[in-house]
Parts: sequence; structure tokens; C-alpha cells
Amino acid sequence: MVTGFSLTQGYCYAGDQEITIKQLHDIAKEVGKNQKAFYCKCLEYGLKEDLDGGKLSDLLAKYKYLPTEDGTCEFVEWGVLQSCYGGSGCRFAREIICRAFGVLVLDACYKKGYSISFKIT
Repeated sequence: MVTGFSLTQGYCYAGDQEITIKQLHDIAKEVGKNQKAFYCKCLEYGLKEDLDGGKLSDLLAKYKYLPTEDGTCEFVEWGVLQSCYGGSGCRFAREIICRAFGVLVLDACYKKGYSISFKIT
């Protein structure tokens, strides 16, 4: 089973709120490179450095260079797609990481006045 976390263009009541897919991808890259803020958000959501089956810092390091090679975070024609899968002990942690990343991207976009949507399926 796979849980998907998607970031897409949101409803815009004003033209200046519209974000291009390239802008969304660029903001996601900025967020992924800011490992300190990303790490702090994960701690805020209850994660610790030592996880069942791995290290938090190792899982976050995948986001330094987006899109990831393993499909954890993909850039698609309609936005950003994260996938959380697998039966390892880190599955719960991966879902929290995906949520933290999505919230950070959402916040970064809103700070720039862009409207985006964050959906978990």
C-alpha cells in the first residue's frame, strides 16, 4: 500500500496568486535543501533521530536534491508527488516526514502569496 502526498496549484481568486509548476518545483527544492528547518519540523511532529530501522537525518538527506532518485519525492507535470511505501519500521516516520515537507512547502508558497493545495491520499 502506498500513501501519496501531493502539492498542486490551488484555487486562485486573484491572478497574482497563481503559481507555475516550475515555481512550485523550485520552492520544493529550496525547502528540501533547508535541512535544519525540515529536521526541526519533524521533531515538532514527534520524531526522534533514532528511528526503528534508520536515522531521521538519513531519511531527510534524500530531500537535499530534488526530485529524489528513489521516487520518494517526484516532480510531475501537475506538481510535487511524495510516496510513502513499504513495510519497514520507518513507514510511520516516512509519513510524518512527507507531511512535514508538504507543510513546509505550503507555508513557503503562502509566504510568497501563491495558492497551492496539499492533498493526502
